[in-house]
Amino acid sequence: MTSSCKAVDAWMQHPTKRFMTDDIFTSLLRWNRLDPVQFQQEEHPIYSTQMSLSSMDSGLVEAGLISAWYSPQGPMISNEDVRKACAAHPGRFFGVASGDIRDPVRCVQEIRNFVQNHGFVAVRILPWLWQKYANDPLFYPIYTACVELGVPLCLQVPSVIQAAQCGHYPIDGRLQEVFEAIRGGKFSEGEPDAQAEFNSILDRLCNLQAAGTWDGDRYLVIHDFPSFVDAQAKVDATYKDKATWCRLSIQAASSMSRFSTDRTIAEYADVIWGVKPARRELEPVVVGSVPVPKPKAECILKVDAIPKAARPVKDTLRPGTLSADAKAEPKQGKVNVQESDAAADGSAS
Repeated sequence: MTSSCKAVDAWMQHPTKRFMTDDIFTSLLRWNRLDPVQFQQEEHPIYSTQMSLSSMDSGLVEAGLISAWYSPQGPMISNEDVRKACAAHPGRFFGVASGDIRDPVRCVQEIRNFVQNHGFVAVRILPWLWQKYANDPLFYPIYTACVELGVPLCLQVPSVIQAAQCGHYPIDGRLQEVFEAIRGGKFSEGEPDAQAEFNSILDRLCNLQAAGTWDGDRYLVIHDFPSFVDAQAKVDATYKDKATWCRLSIQAASSMSRFSTDRTIAEYADVIWGVKPARRELEPVVVGSVPVPKPKAECILKVDAIPKAARPVKDTLRPGTLSADAKAEPKQGKVNVQESDAAADGSAS
């Protein structure tokens, strides 16, 4: 390593074949354009601890806490797998124990063994992997053991989708009232086809355990609804303070990326109109109780270098381009376009 600033990765795992070939990672591998078949090979370099160490060195990671993984299908990375990696590279790898929560007595015994006899420094469990919440009584013996052993407990709580798979995907009461009104035919006006279509949409949205998938609330509309309502309430409150609203609007507009139409207009200006940007200074805008002065709206379009054949003719003029007679030679090589109040309608005078 070339830097004295080093890090500790507290959430890593050294993969095994059982881990990399588990069905749970199929979509992840596909998303990363990796062929899952390659990990069937015992000699794949990813299973070598040297590959993990090389990755750590490239990121200036001095030490890693490597975790065991236990799922309902069995150990994906066993505590013994972790122990072997730590023994091969002491000082670089530190073990994090886990276990099968369905057998609490044996699970706690195994955790105690690897912490007390093999130097493991923490315990990690993944409630979502077991389709349970962290407050499930099956986890209580593990929590107690961590306190008695004096080691930290690492948790990974379920995401929205994982929570839905566990049966937890609540619907806001306000939205539920809307659903009931729709199901009651309030908006279908007695049309059976419309009512059937509305019901099919609601049936899919309310397929709670399929939230986040194509068979359920794929865009998590139900989950985000309270946030949408709260955000709109904040918008309404902020709008009452005109100075703050103006400042935030300017900040938001200036922070936007380019739109696809920006490129189109730029190409028109460069290829067809042959105009170049002409920077101008505007009067400062004061936000507050003082009225905002109207900026000077003079815009100078330089046409000195434009061949006559490339200059726009009168028939091709569009609002916001040249409003002067293009057939007339511009005075002093410039065309001055004075913007009037009508410019707000897209025209210039």
